[in-house]
Amino acid sequence: MAFYQALPWHAGEDKIHELTRVPPSDNPTHPMLPQYAAKRISVSPTIALGTTDDQDRVWCTLWGGDLPIAQQVAPGGVIGIRTQVDASFDPVVQALYGGKDDGEVVRRDPKNGKMVSGLSIKLEDRDRIKLFGRMMAGSLSTDEAVSEVSERASTEGKGQASKTGNAQLVVQITQSLGNCPKYLNKKTIKSYPSAKPRLVSESTLLTEEAFSHVHNADMFFLASRGPEDMDCNHRGGPPGFIRVQQPTDSTQPQSSVLVWPEYSGNNLYQTLGNIMHDPKIGIVIPDYTAGNVLYVSGHAEVLLDQAASSVIQKSKLAVRFTISSARFVHDGLTFRGEPCTDNKDVSSSHPVTTRSITDGQSPYNPRVRYLTSELPFTTNKTDSISTLPPDEYRPSNSADLTATLTKKTPITPTITKYRFTLSSTNPHSFDPQMSPLWQPGQYIALDFSDELYMGYTHMNDSDPTSLNDDFIRTFTVASIYKPGAEVEFEIIVRNVGVVTKWLSYQNDRSGMTTIEVRGFGGDFRFARAAALDEPEQSEDQTKKNVFIAAGVGITPLLGQIRDEEGAGDGLIVLWTVNIKDIGLAVDVLKSAQEGMKKNLRLFVTGIGNEAGDSKNMKMLAELEQEDSHAEDGLRMERRRLTKDDLTALEEDGKIKIENWCLCTAPAMRKQVQEWLDGKPVIFENFDY
Repeated sequence: MAFYQALPWHAGEDKIHELTRVPPSDNPTHPMLPQYAAKRISVSPTIALGTTDDQDRVWCTLWGGDLPIAQQVAPGGVIGIRTQVDASFDPVVQALYGGKDDGEVVRRDPKNGKMVSGLSIKLEDRDRIKLFGRMMAGSLSTDEAVSEVSERASTEGKGQASKTGNAQLVVQITQSLGNCPKYLNKKTIKSYPSAKPRLVSESTLLTEEAFSHVHNADMFFLASRGPEDMDCNHRGGPPGFIRVQQPTDSTQPQSSVLVWPEYSGNNLYQTLGNIMHDPKIGIVIPDYTAGNVLYVSGHAEVLLDQAASSVIQKSKLAVRFTISSARFVHDGLTFRGEPCTDNKDVSSSHPVTTRSITDGQSPYNPRVRYLTSELPFTTNKTDSISTLPPDEYRPSNSADLTATLTKKTPITPTITKYRFTLSSTNPHSFDPQMSPLWQPGQYIALDFSDELYMGYTHMNDSDPTSLNDDFIRTFTVASIYKPGAEVEFEIIVRNVGVVTKWLSYQNDRSGMTTIEVRGFGGDFRFARAAALDEPEQSEDQTKKNVFIAAGVGITPLLGQIRDEEGAGDGLIVLWTVNIKDIGLAVDVLKSAQEGMKKNLRLFVTGIGNEAGDSKNMKMLAELEQEDSHAEDGLRMERRRLTKDDLTALEEDGKIKIENWCLCTAPAMRKQVQEWLDGKPVIFENFDY
C-alpha cells in the first residue's frame, strides 16, 4: 500500500478559494501516476497537452487517433505518447521539438526538462485524467514531401503549405488527478491520416470564420501555469458557451476577447488558481467534424460576482481571455470525432441504454449565457426578430425591490395566476413622477435563490442542470403599471419546473412568500397596427397586426390590450389552446375588451383525447354558446391553426397586415415561419 503526503495549495489557489468561499480541504492531486490512472490513459484516444515556447507563451494542443495514444512505458510514472500530428503549425509541437522534424531524438534532463501538462480524455465514456510532468525525450518524423493538396492550397493563396508527422514523446509524470465527467460531450474518435493542415490566419482579431468556429464549439482545452507546475483541463458546454468580444475602438490594439462562464465543478479551482498566479494561458478549440483548429495564447482574468454578471449574463464566476497570439488552421486535426448518443455508444466500455437520445451533449450543460453587450433591449424589425432570451433581464432602476405574494388563482391544473405587491427600501421607487417600473409587454426577473439554493453539490445525476441553476426566472407581466402607495403586478405561470412547482405550493394568505426582484426588461410592443409610426390608413384597407399565440403565449398581449381603450382594434389574434387549458381562455375572455373579442379567433386542439362530459368540454360548450349569440364576437374552431388561415388573411382585400407577431413554443414558431415564407416576423423567444 502506497502512502503519500498531500500536495500543498499554492498562493493563487488559496486566493481563489478565499474569494469563492470554498471551505478548507486537502489537495487530492496524486504526486505520482497510480496504476488505475495509467490504465485509463491507455484506453483514451485523445490527449490535450500544454507547454511554453521560447517566448514564454503558453500554448495548448489536442492530439488523437488510434489506440494507444499514451501508455506507461517504464516504472516511476514514465509514459510514452505516439501519434500523428500537424508538424508545421501546432505550436506545442514546435515548442517541444524545437523545429527538428527529421526523426532525431530530442533529449531533456528529467529534473529540469520542459514542463508538460496533459489531459487524457475518452469522450465516449466522459472519462478524463489530468497529468503533469517533464519531458524526457521525443522525436518528430515528417513526410518527406509536401502533399499535392497542401502545395496547391499554398499556390492559390488559401494557406501555407504544411507537413504532418509522427510524434513520439516521453514524459515523466509527477502529478495526476482523476476528474468528474461533467460538461463532456460524447464523441467517437477515429484517426484521420489524410489531414493536410493549412494555416489560414494568424490574426489576433478573429476572422469571421474563426469567430463562427468559436461560437460553434462545445468544448475547448486550456493550459495554465502555477509556481512550479502546469495544469491542463477542459471546458465544455452547449455549442456557443464560449462568447467572443470584438474590439470597438479602432485606436486600440485589435485583439479579440473570449469570455466563458465557469460552471460548477469540483471546487478545486486549480485552473483559476493558476490564473490568479500567472495570467498567461493557452487554449485550443477543435472542430471535431471538419478538423479545423484554433490555437490562441494570451492573458486571462478571473471575474467574480458583479464583475462577472456585468460581462456575461447569469454568471457569478467567469473568465475573460485576451488573445495575444493566434493560429487558425484548416484540417489541422489528424483525427475526427463524431457525436455519439448516450444510448447508442455501444463502443463504450460502460454503455448507457436508459437515457434519452442527447446527441452526446452532457446532461449537465446549462443553457448558453450571452454577453451583456450581445443582448439588445429593444426589438427591431428584421427578417427574424428576437427579443432577449427569457432568462435575461435588465436591472431595475429602483433599488431593493421585493415582491410579496398576495393572491393565487388556479386557472387550470397546471396554470396559475399570481398577484404580487412590490415593496422597496427606496422611498422614490413608486413616485408617480418617475418613469414606470415596467411597460406593457415587458417581463419581470424574480430571484428565488434564497428559497431554493441548497448549497454546493459536486454531482447530481437526478437533476444535473440544478448545479448551475441560479434560480432566476422571468415572467411576462400580465397587468399594467399603476403607481400608488402599493404597486401590484400579475403573472400567469405554467408549472413546468422546480421554481414554478415551488411557487405553486406557496400560501397566498400568509403574506410570507417574498421574492427578490432583479428588474424588468424586454420590448415586445405590438398591440396597435400603428404601434411604431402611426402610419395613415388607406380608404379601402385597414392596417392590422397579426398576433399568433399558443397557450400562455397570450400573456404578453394582456397588459398591452389593457393599456388603453381600443388598443385591440388594430389587432388580429390567432390563439391556439389545448382543451386541457380551456380554463385559461375562459379567464382571459372574462376581462377582454370587445375590440379584442371581435378580432380573436380561438383554435382548440386535443379535443379527441377529452371525455365528452368532462369539465373542460363543458367550458368549451359554454364559450361556443356565448359566441353563437354575439353579433360580432370571437370565432372558435375545434381544430389546429393551418397555413390556409394565414393565407386567407393575406388575401383579404379589406386589411393590410403590418406585422406578424409570434409567441409560441419553438416547434410551432418554426412551422409558422415556414408558412410565412420569409416574411418579417417579430417573436418572443422562449427557446429554453
